[in-house]
Amino acid sequence: MERFLSASLVLLFGIEANAYLAGPPLWTCADMIPWHGSDVMKNHASAPYRFSFDSSCYTPGSTYLVSLVSTGTTFRGFLAEAKIQNVSYGSYGIFDANGDARLLTMNCFWNNSVQDAVGHHSMHNDTVKDWTTKTFRWTAPNATIDNLEFTATVVSNYSVHWRGVKKAFPVCRDESETLLTEVRNVTAPFSRDAAMSTRALSTALADLRERNSGPTTIIASTLLTTMTLIPLITFI
Repeated sequence: MERFLSASLVLLFGIEANAYLAGPPLWTCADMIPWHGSDVMKNHASAPYRFSFDSSCYTPGSTYLVSLVSTGTTFRGFLAEAKIQNVSYGSYGIFDANGDARLLTMNCFWNNSVQDAVGHHSMHNDTVKDWTTKTFRWTAPNATIDNLEFTATVVSNYSVHWRGVKKAFPVCRDESETLLTEVRNVTAPFSRDAAMSTRALSTALADLRERNSGPTTIIASTLLTTMTLIPLITFI
């Protein structure tokens, strides 16, 4: 009985002292808090960590390399997810360890066995426990998700962690789609009040041309000017 109790205590405190070497527990997926007991959360705004992507935007269904990088302080553990901004529950896309045995992918939110998160996976015999970067693969969902951002909790050591390390990863949009959004923003005030002056409309469209100087923009905004002036003239 004493041997069993002694072995149990060694196992329990061994795991606790090494701060979940096997990886983040599933119960940390939603709030992303390590729950080490006496850990201290630091301000994420000054966190010495950042995300890095191999692309400036994502296309649905495509795969990308994502890195969690130290900018000054090494780390021993982390949990990373791809979330909708300001929504705590859920993670999107498929995570892959990219062949790194020290990374663990997880099915955090019971989404048809999809590995929707990634974290650390260390062993007792590891010679390197302090990392400066970890890179994994992420396959975007087949459907477009706006306001997507990667977010992580990073553990510097057993007693200090940084929660809310974030970086937005926008969806790729072609020129015409971006232009359409710009046009809607420009014309929205005029559609609400047909009596607004043509001079104000011309100024807004000139600003649109200046910010988007491609030929598609010039043609579209010229057509838009003609189409918008017609109802204005009719109203007058």
